[in-house]
Amino acid sequence: MLRIVSLFLLCVVSYRVDAISPISVKGTKLYDEDGNQFFVKGIAYSRTNSAIVDVLADTNQCQVDAGLMKNLGVNTIRVYIVDGLESHDGCMQAFESQGIYVWLDLLTPMVAFNREHPEWTMAMYNNWTATIDAFAGYDNILFFTVGNEVINDIDSTKCAPYIKAAVRDIKAFRDARGYRPIPIAYSAADIINFRQSTAEYLACGDPSDGIDVFGMNMYSWCGNSSIYSSGYDVLYEEYQAMNIPVLFSETGCKPESDTRNFDEVSAMLGPVFQAVFSGTVVYEWKYEANEYGIVNYTNGDNKGFPTTLPEYNSLRTVLSTANPTGTTMKDYTPSNTAPVCPKSDHDWRVDANAALPTIAGLKTESVTARTTISGTSTATQTGTAAAVDSGQPSGTSFSSAGNGQVGGGASDSDNRSLATGVIAGIAVGGIAAGAAAMFAAFFIFRKRKTAKRQQQEAQTAIANYQNGSGDETHIYKKELPADSAGHYAPKQELPNDNMIHELGHDERRIYHEMDGNAPAEDNIHDRGE
Repeated sequence: MLRIVSLFLLCVVSYRVDAISPISVKGTKLYDEDGNQFFVKGIAYSRTNSAIVDVLADTNQCQVDAGLMKNLGVNTIRVYIVDGLESHDGCMQAFESQGIYVWLDLLTPMVAFNREHPEWTMAMYNNWTATIDAFAGYDNILFFTVGNEVINDIDSTKCAPYIKAAVRDIKAFRDARGYRPIPIAYSAADIINFRQSTAEYLACGDPSDGIDVFGMNMYSWCGNSSIYSSGYDVLYEEYQAMNIPVLFSETGCKPESDTRNFDEVSAMLGPVFQAVFSGTVVYEWKYEANEYGIVNYTNGDNKGFPTTLPEYNSLRTVLSTANPTGTTMKDYTPSNTAPVCPKSDHDWRVDANAALPTIAGLKTESVTARTTISGTSTATQTGTAAAVDSGQPSGTSFSSAGNGQVGGGASDSDNRSLATGVIAGIAVGGIAAGAAAMFAAFFIFRKRKTAKRQQQEAQTAIANYQNGSGDETHIYKKELPADSAGHYAPKQELPNDNMIHELGHDERRIYHEMDGNAPAEDNIHDRGE
C-alpha cells in the first residue's frame, strides 16, 4: 500500500508557506509580482459525468486532488462551473497552498448566451458579478471567462456584440469594486473560419470593451502529428500580431486507437511558441466515457484517492521537461497594437461600427467599492450594481432561478482551516483568553514542524515509488516517454487548399464534450458552448 500511503501523506500534510503571487497582464504576456513571465500549465478539472457539479465545494477532495496535481506539474486548473451557495474557501486555499491558480468560467448551464437568440440581460449581469464578488479576493484566481465556444458557425457570429457588451460591463464592475484587474477571457472554438475574426473583434477598439486574454480550444493536433501537419504553424502566423495574451484553453486530442503522448503540449510550451502563446490547459482530469481523463475515481461517488492512469504519467513527463522562461517584465516593452475590427463579410456577420447592446436600468456608475476584499466568504460588501429588482437571479447558484446568497453560502468550519489539512481539527476560533491563545499558537507551531517532516518523508516515499524502489512498483505501469517537440521555426502560411488539418465541428465536439457524449442541441444553447 506504499502508493496510497505516500499520496495520502503528500496531500494531507501540505500547507501554505508563502502567499501565491497574483498574475497580471502586460502587453501579450502574463507576469507574477516578481516580474517573471507566467505560462499556464493546466488541466481541466472535473469529477463527475454531470456538468452541474461544483468541484470547488469539497475541501477534503480538493486537498487530495491538489496534491496529485502538484505532483503532475500543473500550475493551473480550469473550472467550468461553481455554485455561489457553497463555500469555496477550503478548496481555493488547498490549491493556493500547492501553487495552483484557478481559471474560472462565469457562465452556468442556466445563465449563458443563447446562440439562436443572443442577449445580455440583468439576470446574467447579476449572476456573473455575484460570482466575481465571491472569488475576486483570492490571489490564485487567474482569469474569469465570459464565454466558451459561443461562436461556432456563421449564424452565431451575431453573438459577438453581446459578448463584448458583457466584457464592458463586467470590467466596469470589477474596477468599480476596487478589485485587482483580474483578466477577463474568452475561449473560442477550433473553427478556422471564425477564430481569428473572433479574437480581433473582441480585442479591437476601446480597451474598456475588450477582452484581456484570448483562449482557443484546439484539437487539431491529434496523435502522431507535428507543428506543420496539424496547422499550428498557421496559428503562430495568425496570432503573433495580437496585442493581448493568447493561449490554449483546451487541448489534448485523443486518437481513437491510441493513448496520448502530449507532443502538442511540448510544442505549446516550447521555445518557439512561447514567443506568441502563454501556455495551455489539457482536457481533462477525470476519466469519463470519452476516455479523456488521466485519473479514475473507482468508488462510484467520484471521491477519495483516484487511480492515476498511464496518461497521467505521460503528461507528467512532458510537463517536467517543459520549462519556458520567457522575458522578464523589466526587459519587455509591448509593441503590438490593438487589431483593426474585422469587416462584415459572408462568414463574419457583425457590423464593427454598430453600438454595443446595453441593459435597461443598469447603472454601473452606482457600483461602490468593497471595504474589505479577502479570499473568504465573509468579505464585507458595501455596495452592488443598481440592478433592477425584478426577481432576476442575483446569486451564482445553478440550482435555482431565484435570488441566491452571494459570497459562498453558509459558514462551514471545515472550509476555514488555517491550512489545507495540517492543523484540521484545531479550534483556533473563539479563544478569548490570552493563555488559551498562546497555547493554541504553540500547538500549531508544533503541528507544522511535524508536518514539514512528514511532508519530506511523503515526498521521499513517492520519489522511491516513481523510481521503482517501492514495494509494489511491479504492478504499476512505467511512465511513458514524451518526445520533445524540438526547435521548430514556423514556416510560411500554408495555401488554403492544403489546410486539411481542421476537424469537422461535430467530430471535434464528440472528442472533448464535458459529459463524454455529443451534446443535445438544447444543451449547447443553454451553456453557450
